[in-house]
Amino acid sequence: MRRGQVSFDLILATVAALIAFGSIAAVSNAIIGLQDESSVRQQLDSIGNSLAAVISTAAVLDDADSASISYTVPKIAVPGEEQLQQCDISIANDKITLSYDIVDLETGVPRTVIVEKKFVDPTGMSINPTQTKCGGTVAISK
Repeated sequence: MRRGQVSFDLILATVAALIAFGSIAAVSNAIIGLQDESSVRQQLDSIGNSLAAVISTAAVLDDADSASISYTVPKIAVPGEEQLQQCDISIANDKITLSYDIVDLETGVPRTVIVEKKFVDPTGMSINPTQTKCGGTVAISK
Protein backbone atom coordinates (compact mmCIF):
# COMPACT_ATOMS: atom_id res chain seq x y z
CA MET A 1 0.00 0.00 0.00
CA ARG A 2 1.35 3.39 -0.95
CA ARG A 3 1.48 6.36 1.30
CA GLY A 4 -1.90 8.24 1.34
CA GLN A 5 -3.77 5.36 -0.21
CA VAL A 6 -6.87 4.10 1.66
CA SER A 7 -7.42 0.39 1.62
CA PHE A 8 -10.63 -1.07 0.25
CA ASP A 9 -11.11 -2.94 3.54
CA LEU A 10 -11.15 0.32 5.51
CA ILE A 11 -13.79 1.79 3.18
CA LEU A 12 -15.97 -1.33 3.57
CA ALA A 13 -15.59 -1.28 7.33
CA THR A 14 -16.58 2.40 7.47
CA VAL A 15 -19.65 1.84 5.28
CA ALA A 16 -20.69 -1.18 7.38
CA ALA A 17 -20.32 0.84 10.59
CA LEU A 18 -22.46 3.68 9.17
CA ILE A 19 -25.17 1.23 8.10
CA ALA A 20 -25.11 -0.42 11.54
CA PHE A 21 -25.41 2.93 13.35
CA GLY A 22 -28.27 3.99 11.06
CA SER A 23 -30.11 0.74 11.74
CA ILE A 24 -29.66 1.10 15.49
CA ALA A 25 -31.01 4.67 15.35
CA ALA A 26 -34.08 3.57 13.35
CA VAL A 27 -34.84 0.72 15.76
CA SER A 28 -34.34 3.05 18.72
CA ASN A 29 -36.86 5.59 17.34
CA ALA A 30 -39.39 2.81 16.71
CA ILE A 31 -39.01 1.52 20.29
CA ILE A 32 -39.45 5.04 21.71
CA GLY A 33 -42.62 5.50 19.64
CA LEU A 34 -44.03 2.20 20.87
CA GLN A 35 -43.21 3.11 24.48
CA ASP A 36 -44.95 6.48 24.12
CA GLU A 37 -48.08 4.85 22.69
CA SER A 38 -48.03 2.15 25.37
CA SER A 39 -47.74 4.79 28.12
CA VAL A 40 -50.71 6.74 26.74
CA ARG A 41 -52.76 3.55 26.30
CA GLN A 42 -52.08 2.48 29.91
CA GLN A 43 -53.10 5.90 31.28
CA LEU A 44 -56.29 5.92 29.19
CA ASP A 45 -57.02 2.39 30.39
CA SER A 46 -56.59 3.44 34.02
CA ILE A 47 -58.81 6.51 33.56
CA GLY A 48 -61.43 4.37 31.82
CA ASN A 49 -61.40 1.81 34.63
CA SER A 50 -61.80 4.54 37.27
CA LEU A 51 -64.61 6.29 35.42
CA ALA A 52 -66.42 2.98 34.76
CA ALA A 53 -66.14 2.11 38.46
CA VAL A 54 -67.61 5.48 39.49
CA ILE A 55 -70.50 5.16 37.03
CA SER A 56 -71.16 1.54 37.99
CA THR A 57 -71.12 2.49 41.68
CA ALA A 58 -73.83 5.05 40.94
CA ALA A 59 -76.06 2.15 39.86
CA VAL A 60 -76.19 1.09 43.52
CA LEU A 61 -77.80 4.43 44.37
CA ASP A 62 -80.83 3.90 42.10
CA ASP A 63 -83.12 3.33 45.14
CA ALA A 64 -82.19 6.69 46.67
CA ASP A 65 -84.54 9.66 46.29
CA SER A 66 -81.68 11.88 45.20
CA ALA A 67 -77.99 11.31 44.68
CA SER A 68 -75.07 13.08 43.09
CA ILE A 69 -71.56 11.95 42.27
CA SER A 70 -68.92 14.19 40.73
CA TYR A 71 -65.71 12.82 39.22
CA THR A 72 -62.85 14.94 37.91
CA VAL A 73 -61.10 13.07 35.13
CA PRO A 74 -57.30 13.35 35.39
CA LYS A 75 -55.20 14.58 32.48
CA ILE A 76 -52.58 12.31 30.95
CA ALA A 77 -48.80 12.66 30.97
CA VAL A 78 -47.51 12.17 27.44
CA PRO A 79 -43.79 11.38 27.08
CA GLY A 80 -41.97 14.28 25.46
CA GLU A 81 -44.61 16.84 26.48
CA GLU A 82 -43.90 19.27 29.32
CA GLN A 83 -47.51 19.71 30.43
CA LEU A 84 -50.33 17.27 31.11
CA GLN A 85 -52.51 16.66 28.06
CA GLN A 86 -56.24 16.43 27.45
CA CYS A 87 -57.80 13.35 25.90
CA ASP A 88 -61.30 13.01 24.44
CA ILE A 89 -63.95 11.08 26.38
CA SER A 90 -67.33 9.93 25.12
CA ILE A 91 -69.92 8.18 27.31
CA ALA A 92 -72.77 6.42 25.48
CA ASN A 93 -74.63 3.08 25.35
CA ASP A 94 -73.00 1.56 28.45
CA LYS A 95 -69.54 2.27 26.98
CA ILE A 96 -66.82 4.82 27.66
CA THR A 97 -64.53 5.67 24.74
CA LEU A 98 -61.26 7.46 25.48
CA SER A 99 -58.99 8.67 22.68
CA TYR A 100 -55.79 10.65 22.19
CA ASP A 101 -53.87 11.55 19.03
CA ILE A 102 -50.17 10.78 19.41
CA VAL A 103 -47.67 11.86 16.75
CA ASP A 104 -45.40 9.19 15.25
CA LEU A 105 -41.80 10.35 15.75
CA GLU A 106 -40.56 8.83 12.48
CA THR A 107 -43.30 9.94 10.09
CA GLY A 108 -44.79 12.90 11.94
CA VAL A 109 -48.25 11.45 11.27
CA PRO A 110 -50.71 11.42 14.18
CA ARG A 111 -52.15 8.06 15.28
CA THR A 112 -55.23 7.82 17.44
CA VAL A 113 -54.97 5.66 20.55
CA ILE A 114 -58.47 4.44 21.51
CA VAL A 115 -59.54 2.62 24.68
CA GLU A 116 -63.10 1.43 25.30
CA LYS A 117 -64.58 0.39 28.65
CA LYS A 118 -67.99 -1.05 29.53
CA PHE A 119 -69.91 -0.04 32.64
CA VAL A 120 -73.11 -0.96 34.47
CA ASP A 121 -75.84 1.44 33.38
CA PRO A 122 -77.05 3.42 36.42
CA THR A 123 -80.81 3.17 35.77
CA GLY A 124 -82.64 6.40 36.54
CA MET A 125 -79.41 8.39 36.82
CA SER A 126 -78.19 10.97 34.32
CA ILE A 127 -74.58 11.38 33.26
CA ASN A 128 -73.51 14.88 32.24
CA PRO A 129 -71.71 15.73 30.08
CA THR A 130 -71.55 12.72 27.77
CA GLN A 131 -68.68 14.31 25.79
CA THR A 132 -65.76 15.75 27.77
CA LYS A 133 -61.99 15.87 27.94
CA CYS A 134 -59.42 14.67 30.43
CA GLY A 135 -59.31 17.34 33.11
CA GLY A 136 -63.08 17.82 32.92
CA THR A 137 -65.72 16.82 35.46
CA VAL A 138 -68.40 14.17 34.97
CA ALA A 139 -71.52 14.46 37.13
CA ILE A 140 -73.88 11.57 37.79
CA SER A 141 -77.13 12.62 39.41
CA LYS A 142 -80.69 11.60 40.14
